[in-house]
Amino acid sequence: MKEFTLIFFIFLTLSSMVFGSTFSEKEKLEDSGKIKEFTGKDLKTIAFPIGGLGTGNINLGGRGDIRELEIFNRPNKGKHPNLTFFSLWAREQGKEPVARILERKLIPPYVGWMGFPRNQLAGVSRFDEATFKGEYPFAYITFEDKEIPACVSLEAYNPFIPLSPEKSGIPAAIFNWRIKNNKDSKISVSLAYSMLNPIKTLDKNNKLAYGKNLNQYINDGKFRGIKMTSTRADESALEYGSLAFVTTERDVDVQTRWYRGGWWDNAHIFWDDFSDDGRIKGVNDSLESDEGRSDVATLLVHLELNPGEEKIVPFYLTWYFPNRENYWNREEEVKGKKFRNYYSTKFHDAWDVGRYLIENIKELYQDSKTFHDVIFHSSYPSYIIDAISSQASSLKTNLVMRTEDGTLFGFEGLTDNSGCCPMNCTHVWNYEQTLAYLFPSLERSFRQTDFLHNTFDNGYQVFRTLMPLGEYWWTFKPCADGQMGNIVRVYREWKLSGDTEWLKRLWPKVKAALEFAWKGVGDVDKALEWQKEKLLLPWDPDKDGIMEGEQHNTYDIEYYGPNTMTGSLYLAALKACSEMAKAVGERERSKEYMRIYQKGSKEYDSLLWNGEYYIQKVNVMEGLIVPEHLRSPEKGCENPLCKGKESPGGKKKALEDGEAIPKYQYGDGCLSDQLLGQYLAHVTGLGYILNKDHVNKAMKSIFRHNFKKDLSRFSNVQRVYALNDEAGLLLCSWPKGNRPALPFVYSDEVWTGIEYQVAASLIYSGYIDEGLSIVKAVRERHSGFNRNPWDEFECGHHYARAMASWAVMLALSGYQYDGVEHFIAFAPRINKINFSTFWSSGSGWGSFEIKGNELKIKIEYGNLKIAKLGISEEYKFRSVKSIRINSEKKKARLKLYKNLIIVGLDKPSELKRGDEIKIIFDK
Repeated sequence: MKEFTLIFFIFLTLSSMVFGSTFSEKEKLEDSGKIKEFTGKDLKTIAFPIGGLGTGNINLGGRGDIRELEIFNRPNKGKHPNLTFFSLWAREQGKEPVARILERKLIPPYVGWMGFPRNQLAGVSRFDEATFKGEYPFAYITFEDKEIPACVSLEAYNPFIPLSPEKSGIPAAIFNWRIKNNKDSKISVSLAYSMLNPIKTLDKNNKLAYGKNLNQYINDGKFRGIKMTSTRADESALEYGSLAFVTTERDVDVQTRWYRGGWWDNAHIFWDDFSDDGRIKGVNDSLESDEGRSDVATLLVHLELNPGEEKIVPFYLTWYFPNRENYWNREEEVKGKKFRNYYSTKFHDAWDVGRYLIENIKELYQDSKTFHDVIFHSSYPSYIIDAISSQASSLKTNLVMRTEDGTLFGFEGLTDNSGCCPMNCTHVWNYEQTLAYLFPSLERSFRQTDFLHNTFDNGYQVFRTLMPLGEYWWTFKPCADGQMGNIVRVYREWKLSGDTEWLKRLWPKVKAALEFAWKGVGDVDKALEWQKEKLLLPWDPDKDGIMEGEQHNTYDIEYYGPNTMTGSLYLAALKACSEMAKAVGERERSKEYMRIYQKGSKEYDSLLWNGEYYIQKVNVMEGLIVPEHLRSPEKGCENPLCKGKESPGGKKKALEDGEAIPKYQYGDGCLSDQLLGQYLAHVTGLGYILNKDHVNKAMKSIFRHNFKKDLSRFSNVQRVYALNDEAGLLLCSWPKGNRPALPFVYSDEVWTGIEYQVAASLIYSGYIDEGLSIVKAVRERHSGFNRNPWDEFECGHHYARAMASWAVMLALSGYQYDGVEHFIAFAPRINKINFSTFWSSGSGWGSFEIKGNELKIKIEYGNLKIAKLGISEEYKFRSVKSIRINSEKKKARLKLYKNLIIVGLDKPSELKRGDEIKIIFDK
């Protein structure tokens, strides 16, 4: 017995040594934890977007500074607005007053050709420290300064209400300042917002400059403040518009303009006046500024607080710049064309925006807070919540715009001062899920543009949009991954909305876009002859479900020969179209698509599965011509020590008679995107489209070969998004050798959008910890001191692909919704005993909870029609003990289907806002 005890003890000890760290790491990965807070040097790069959907935004800095104004219909990165800040004056009864600019003190380096820029008043006292917490759409900052006799904090936001683009599209930033007296005696406090009128208009030399700027004080009864305009621009000018900053507080001081003098007279006069007694001399005139000049205006709120008393002081910053122009395209049809923002149809000026906000603020705040609370109180690790919420912020930047008719358009990303890679690029927006699930009506507007405007009768789809829309198109080759993925996204939008009439509108162009894969360009009018030059042969000329032709894709190159990156998207599109064809009454077409899908699925597996992952068979189809600049060097590396550097096919002559080996392929590589179509199939409920065991094994191989915990010894000559000791997922690796001398041009890069795609796909395949590890690595790379946590960039800031992060939540919750069948389902993959999550459909959103054998779905906004409800079969529930909608008992039947326990109601029920469905199961 003693021997057994000793052996058992040794076994436990060894087990702890071997497995302890693994278990600990697993617990660490799945632990919900707290949302990260930033302080000190970690505040350095924070720029938190606050603005409406399609309206532009301001960026709130981590220190509490107004970091950038991006309200003039384009980005404005790195341009700190002059003389724009909040300030605080406070005096405890019987003591000397203190005054501060209401920001944390500046963070090194303090560089500039003449020191730190004077127009930020860097030499004026600020708070000692600040702690920033971003829980999108809300930013929270707590300020610390031992000399200030009050606790000071800020809540800043813009209304963010899923399924309501209108209420989420208000051009404004809201600042709720919370001031609490933490002393034993009464304190006096003044809180002021100062702003230089930033409007620049065209001067007599036709250059943008200050001049004729006008600041007016208006008291509207319920609120009061400053309206800023310029009288030099007429209503048709791009620069025409207004700003306003207002408050509902009544004890206010106002200066419509600071002292007009030379040097820094204006700042001297203001700060001495303010810091003396917390009041400022009233200036209430409305005088235009001189040419080349603009004025600073200040709105000050004064309050008295008794010991322990707390007050919230609101400030509302609004803007209205209705006119846009296409500055990003070179095409003559659209270059310089003007159009108007959608919000110009809802408001007349910035003051009108302020009025709407204040009249509706209670509802706007509560709905935004409800969305926030459901997301941030869900059962996911904090870095998952951080990933999905932070990337939603991109929708509130200049990444997207909404035109006068309500249609949404989006860049791929943003440069510091312009949009990048216009517009609605199908192969980049393929990945995102955030817009689709939060604002599905706007996502449908993307599909309508893609198919009703950008798809020709022969199925040729241009993958970038020229706007404003007209009888002209971007004349480039079609994009295989974008076009096939777009079809799958039509399926997604149809299922989320349940709107088969909408599908019928798009269906003729959807089926044409699919059949283009084997029909190609065909006979076209003379005006469309350019299409024949762009694509010589169809992608799948023998209609066997395998794409073999020239396949342009998201890596800005063409793949030649079969590969599952574009191929899996083709399979998903075929499978989706089979179901959609059936829904619109085209049963024979449905069967045809299914036959091609089934054949292609088997063929891809046979051709490309290498036992560990799917590869590419590089092959230039007969009849295709590889352009000279895409042909590989005639010889590989001559150095015998140079292993694995030859082009696919070995060190043979690359340009033999009638044959060309193209550059930029991946061949035997392990591509992170090799199952991109499977990702979309999982998200949309299409299920597995290739051999399930092979898909799951391939996903594990992608993680094993491409995820690097430390990049410091990995050499990358391409663009750099992760480096040094950071972790990241490479786009491709060659674990079995045969890396081409010139692989595809982004192969060694790390893209967060693909990391999220792979993370979600890993989770769908059952590799939970691996998926979580990737997301954790992404968010650890955005730690404030090195990168802005609310700006994941790729080819530009706020890159659209990164909104694939929403799919991670879909995968972890196992969420599915079918608005056609009125079916909702959940299959939690973590914290299964006590799990909660946010969900959204095309008509409503809310919360889902399961605790033990009790399940609850609550409608927080909109409505939900439900006939069937599914929960993972892993719960092993045997029957329904009770089911209620609110207090009303319902009858239900239970069955098993596709790894789900299905609860079918005796008849569909329409749930409205505030309703709950509660089910208690028998175990």
